[in-house]
Amino acid sequence: MQSGCFLHKKCYNVIIHLIVGGRQMYTESFGKRFWRMVYPLGLYILISSLAGFASSLYLVAQGVSELGFSALNDPEQLLNQAVEKMPDTLFWATLISAAVTLPFLLLFYHWDMKREQKLGTKKIYEKVPAPYFGIVILLGIAACFAGNNLITMSGLMNSTSGYVEVAEVLYGGRLAVELLGIGILVPVVEELIFRGLAYKRMREYASPLMAGITTSMLFAVFHGNLVQGVYAFLLGALLCYVYEKYHSFWAPVLLHAAANVISVLASETSVFDFLYSGRGIFFAFTLIVCVLVVVFVYLTERLVVSNQLNQKAE
Repeated sequence: MQSGCFLHKKCYNVIIHLIVGGRQMYTESFGKRFWRMVYPLGLYILISSLAGFASSLYLVAQGVSELGFSALNDPEQLLNQAVEKMPDTLFWATLISAAVTLPFLLLFYHWDMKREQKLGTKKIYEKVPAPYFGIVILLGIAACFAGNNLITMSGLMNSTSGYVEVAEVLYGGRLAVELLGIGILVPVVEELIFRGLAYKRMREYASPLMAGITTSMLFAVFHGNLVQGVYAFLLGALLCYVYEKYHSFWAPVLLHAAANVISVLASETSVFDFLYSGRGIFFAFTLIVCVLVVVFVYLTERLVVSNQLNQKAE
């Protein structure tokens, strides 16, 4: 009986360690913790929804302007014109939503910094040498190719139409605008939401594993379709990992930006077409980038050290 009780206690301690990560149990209610984790994302979704609604009104008004008020009696003609112009309009709505949300997210991030100082929980870590951030960029590039190629091989793209619709929106602008918007602005906004705010807030009472899984699932659901969801979950796990290793917000931003820039270049230019010119080349390239992901994670684990300097903050 004593042996059984010991095993049960041991299992309980392991589970608690996985959830809490050796941290003290948090005093806030579950509702307040949940609210703090999701309200930045909720604000972004609200602003995006309003921008999408405004885009729909704009398309209708533009259609009436071009076709005349008689178009109101022919909804099908008006709808066809709106559908044709929708990707470009929604692309701009996406960027505007991100730009409008960014100041609010920076304010929330500032509040968190002030809160840590007030509670005496602010942690200071060793700065990782700048050259080591190059590993993050290379990891982002390799992860982008590996993730997309594996999803292509799995056949998931054929199982959902949502991915095609989203891709038409994301890649609906000019190359320079896409690189700045999808490659830089969107990663900064999404990293503030999911890593800088949600993950960091959850780490106040949860282990890296639990916080990483939860926020990566949230990141996946946010992307709205199976193909992007699978990719987003795997990428989200990597983003949480580098955030935890570097203890710098810029690590996941650089990884995310590198992945998005490569995705834009692969979709909008012919730079990487030679890598998809045949099945043999495609499979060999996929194997190489998968190995590179493992190599860059290994290098990160071995080379990147960022110890906490103010241990009293624990």
